Amino acid sequence: MKKHIQGKYPFFLAMLLLTLAAMPLSAESISVPAYIIDTVFNSKLKKDEAASLSKGEFIIRNIGNYRKICLKEDLSDKAALINSDFKRIKPSYLAETIQIRPLTESAAGDIRKLHGILTDVSNYTGIPYYSTYNKVTINLYASVELKKHYRIGDNDFLNVNFEMKPFNIINTDITAESTSRYLFYRNVNTTSIKYKGFITCVDPGEFVAYIYIFNCGNWQIIYGIGGADAPSFFFFKSRLNAAFIDRITSLCKYMCKFLD
Repeated sequence: MKKHIQGKYPFFLAMLLLTLAAMPLSAESISVPAYIIDTVFNSKLKKDEAASLSKGEFIIRNIGNYRKICLKEDLSDKAALINSDFKRIKPSYLAETIQIRPLTESAAGDIRKLHGILTDVSNYTGIPYYSTYNKVTINLYASVELKKHYRIGDNDFLNVNFEMKPFNIINTDITAESTSRYLFYRNVNTTSIKYKGFITCVDPGEFVAYIYIFNCGNWQIIYGIGGADAPSFFFFKSRLNAAFIDRITSLCKYMCKFLD
């Protein structure tokens, strides 16, 4: 799987990469028409990024500001909701993940499969993570506890406790809805995220992640975005950065084996 990566990317993309990497990839060379990219994305998408997308590559945009979101706000009601949510949060950390692939006969089944992955919390456990700071291998998530799960029609609603050291247990609301043509997933914290249990990094409701998969003509757009309004204090920024990046690296290595 090829990747186009703009800068470093923060820890809250772990869940996005987990689920997006689980989607099957085609080894065939593809060429996405320019009009598809222009239909979905605005001028914030750079030329080299568009070129990577046109070849079916998976890109990560570490943008850090909601004004740099490249998903067109008027594309759909879902795109409008994503844009408005990050305008509300005004995150200091923000990143997008994007891939475009041909629409296949299995696309609807892939969406159902991913919906199941996203709403089964057992899929988030047992992922190995090597800490370069502590020189040990541990689980990416120390624990995952499902507090509530109910379903209305095609929509799932979950409340989950995620423990990710050196942070505290993070209570999270998850919603997922899907049809044969799209999947829309939202993840938002309901409690503060604290480093070492006492330094508040993110307030409730200000750590948000989306996965939005939808059809555009004969193509399937796989779009993810995660952001948080979190401080960058110089006295522990490097430690936090190492913790976040190491987790993403471990997660990518682990999940890529499923793409072989």
